[in-house]
Amino acid sequence: MKNRVKRTAAGLALSAIALCGIALGPNMAVADDAPVASQKDETVYVYTTADGTVKSEEVSTVLKNSNGAAELSDYSSLSSIEGKDDATFQGSGGSIVWNAAGEDVAYTGATSAEAPVSIRVSYTLDGQAIAADQLAGKSGHVTIRYDFENHSATNATVNGVSQTIYTPFTCITAIMLDGKDFKNIEVENGKVINDGSDTIVAGYAMPGLKQSLGSMANDADVPDHFTVSADVTDFELKSTMTIVTAGLMSDVDTESLGISNLDDASALTEAMGQLIDGSSTLTTGLEEMASNAKQLESGVAALQEGAGALSSGLYEMAGDEGLGALSSGASAFEDGIVLIAGSTAELKAKLEEAKTALDSSVPAANPFDGAQELLDKHSTELGEDYKSLSEAITAGTAMYSSLSGVSAGLGTAIESLGALNAKLDEAKKNAADLASGASEAVKGAKAFAAGASSLEDGAAQLNAAVPKLTEAMQAAAEGSKKLTEGMQTLNDQGVSQLVSTLQNDYGGLLDRMNALSDAAKSYTNFGGITPGTTGSVKFVIETDGITKE
Repeated sequence: MKNRVKRTAAGLALSAIALCGIALGPNMAVADDAPVASQKDETVYVYTTADGTVKSEEVSTVLKNSNGAAELSDYSSLSSIEGKDDATFQGSGGSIVWNAAGEDVAYTGATSAEAPVSIRVSYTLDGQAIAADQLAGKSGHVTIRYDFENHSATNATVNGVSQTIYTPFTCITAIMLDGKDFKNIEVENGKVINDGSDTIVAGYAMPGLKQSLGSMANDADVPDHFTVSADVTDFELKSTMTIVTAGLMSDVDTESLGISNLDDASALTEAMGQLIDGSSTLTTGLEEMASNAKQLESGVAALQEGAGALSSGLYEMAGDEGLGALSSGASAFEDGIVLIAGSTAELKAKLEEAKTALDSSVPAANPFDGAQELLDKHSTELGEDYKSLSEAITAGTAMYSSLSGVSAGLGTAIESLGALNAKLDEAKKNAADLASGASEAVKGAKAFAAGASSLEDGAAQLNAAVPKLTEAMQAAAEGSKKLTEGMQTLNDQGVSQLVSTLQNDYGGLLDRMNALSDAAKSYTNFGGITPGTTGSVKFVIETDGITKE
């Protein structure tokens, strides 16, 4: 049978399109000890009428004899097999052995098997449907539509659910148009190439791919047809040529998509949980501090009262009855010191407890580090969600910095209270010594009186400041509570949404892309192949032209 494909103008145009494909067919062993071919390349020629109805099929096969074997085992479901260059074979029923004589073997055969992709060609003239055999010689606005249907499908698991995945065939059709008779040429899902006198239209389609992608293809332009329209005078059309291949998707590297490891995204959720727990603990600690501040207020009031009494006693001690007043004032002063020392010690313990709880709950490293880079990597897929998620990550980073600042502030406060407690311990000792040695304090009574008066003034100032400190602690507790609520909102509306998007949407996309790539790689032949032989196949569909009688 002559190879009509290579003799057509459209075939010459397609020779510039470098495509190679892989197809799936029966995989059978042969009962022979002869070695197998290293590679089996099949080209399936499908000849159709002008509307796409199949008339006949022919398969051209080349067996690569890389080791220069004298014989090659082969399996083929074809009929009417004829070897080229005087190649001969023995065997029947599919299992055959070729006399290779150290060379590659080429042969042709016929088949009744249906190609995995079929074509339906329809025509309209001035907006009205018209049969192909009625269009020859007509003039007007003509539209030609090529629809492709994919018949090759398998099942694959996507996000734990079985889904239908079609073998990802790409179809490219070349149409040669006479530049004198075809004007204002337009094409949907294709390209127009003009060399001056003739015009070549290259249309493309990927039938079944949109169904394989499911909801992820809702916003994608995945064509299963193409159309060409033009203003035509005296219509005639040369035969057209379509190449069908699965080879394009077989070369897809899903790891290069950058979404192969989505489990790390869950670490972001865990980190947010730690931050929320830490913020809640901080709120509790601040509320206890605000409550203890009331005791501090009582202690400061007692200190002020004791300092006033001490001052009065010291001045009175400077007189005839000063020693008695001094002893009484010293006792009152000692009581005030003991009370405030106890309050400050308890407050220091609460602050240390709050800081310990905060430091154990807040991660040592910022959990949001790297989150922005992860987000930027998928900015295109996230679309309008990108901005809100980015703002959420920025807010989370600021919250983490704020909590670190609170921890540092608590440390400073604890250190200051420790120094104050040491001073109060010294003051308690001095007050006791003062009470027991009142008789020896007469000489310095006037100096002590002046000092006690100053202490009274300082205590008054401190007493005036305590309510503000209490109010500030209460405000801090309220702010921490709002911080916890805000972090919870961030987690619910930001981080959780981001993690869900990455793990669900992109996880499903990765599953589908892997399934499509596997389907393309597993489509290895059409007419049969032996184990150990690598297969490749492409389909060339020649559609009859429309000519005037």
